[in-house]
Amino acid sequence: MPEPTILAEFQLDAEGCPIVLSRDRKHFALRIFVKGAPTGTRSITYQLHETFLRPQRVVPRTVPRFEEELTSYGDFEITALVSGGDGKEPAVCRQWLSAALRSNYGQQPDEEIDRAIKAIKDN
Repeated sequence: MPEPTILAEFQLDAEGCPIVLSRDRKHFALRIFVKGAPTGTRSITYQLHETFLRPQRVVPRTVPRFEEELTSYGDFEITALVSGGDGKEPAVCRQWLSAALRSNYGQQPDEEIDRAIKAIKDN
């Protein structure tokens, strides 16, 4: 069975470009989610960068893909604790935001997506 993986995607406007919420620092609207969560996963706890208003976010199994929305202008490491109902220690996965975006979009995304990923990685 594959290990759970953190992936990310941009929220897109009507033209398919990443939504930017703040022009000065280019805060992008994003979604993070876990691919490959085992059957029986009850929740996923995301640990974001300490500068977030709510750096720890618990997403229950009722949310498709264990998806969480956030905004970011820069790169940081995301930790996800994958909790099952079996009483075992949660599985832990980590991924930098830029790597989670790149893993989702591939090495040759369209120009706007590529530019946005680079902007996040460079900050």
